Amino acid sequence: MFARTSIAALLAFALVLPAAAAAEEYDFGGYLKSFVTAGKTLFSEAYYLVTHRLRARVAYYPIPELEFRAIVDNQLGWGNYYSTQQHELVRPFEDNSYVDMTLDPYEGSDMRWRASVHRLYMRYSGEHADFTLGRQRIAWGSGRVWNPTDLFNPNSPLSVEPAEKRGADGVRLALRPSANLTLEGAWAIGADESDVRWGLRGGTTLGSYDISLMGGRFRDRDVVGVDFTGYIGNAGFRGEIAHFREPERDYLQAVLSYQYTLSGGLDVLAEYLYNGGRITDFDLEDAEELATYDSITTLNRHYFALRLSKELHPLIGGSLLGIADVEDGGVFLFPMITYSMAQDLDFTAGAQFFFGDEGDFSLYSHTALVALEWYF
Repeated sequence: MFARTSIAALLAFALVLPAAAAAEEYDFGGYLKSFVTAGKTLFSEAYYLVTHRLRARVAYYPIPELEFRAIVDNQLGWGNYYSTQQHELVRPFEDNSYVDMTLDPYEGSDMRWRASVHRLYMRYSGEHADFTLGRQRIAWGSGRVWNPTDLFNPNSPLSVEPAEKRGADGVRLALRPSANLTLEGAWAIGADESDVRWGLRGGTTLGSYDISLMGGRFRDRDVVGVDFTGYIGNAGFRGEIAHFREPERDYLQAVLSYQYTLSGGLDVLAEYLYNGGRITDFDLEDAEELATYDSITTLNRHYFALRLSKELHPLIGGSLLGIADVEDGGVFLFPMITYSMAQDLDFTAGAQFFFGDEGDFSLYSHTALVALEWYF
């Protein structure tokens, strides 16, 4: 009850604070986004969903080194998606946070109004150390499509909102004892008592490459890994390798990434994934739960991604993400185009296409989406 009362208070605080934002120690902003998605669920149920999200960001700096930040969502959705079998299946896994900071003032068969906390943390940034406590984004790894070494904020490349990154309830300490050495430790917990994640990471620079070593525990798995970022000529070259040890098996996950911008402005990203921890025997409930906690959940071992992005006009940008299942021949395509209609106002249209009779992409159906987003 305390958490649910707190979320209501934080929401009110975040939405009425603009008057105080003129003070130098405050920062206020956010966006209002309306978007529509339509397609079929995993059970072949045709659906549509209209979502309006008001996200308010408030930061307070009592001293330059100390930051208190809250990002609060107020979201209204309506459509027949809320009456589908898939919604009933994924509903328990929508928020696996340790602290329940959600409030549903109204929930019906075709409409839901939800208020929630997206980020809520305190951060101290000193000359040689950063300390963060609360719901935060802990970003590890160097891959652009997949991140085997990211233990805290997994995200699926099939998400219709790729920029949305889930936060973790935990604590993070980053040390910079010298200009060429970083040390980092993080700990987080989820709603399930067994969902404890912790890790240690150290990084340095060798020549033109940034290299990090990590180790930790992700739920019931021990993990050690390495990631690197550097260049081959004028092209970015990145990679990650993680070794997982579970009670009944050991396996590797690895990513190699190559990114280059052509003279005409076309940015090309190619990324390969090897997933030795593929799943083979599961039902839909198992798949949904795994997808909630794992950044990489696949049926096969070998995948190849290609992402093309380009500014088509000073006001128009386009991108295309394609992922190929090398073993079963399935293909995922996600074209998207964004038009800047006015200052701080963007219109986006896109679609997700799934092809293949077997493998991961055979489970999904085509999806269309449009969005209008205003930043303030």
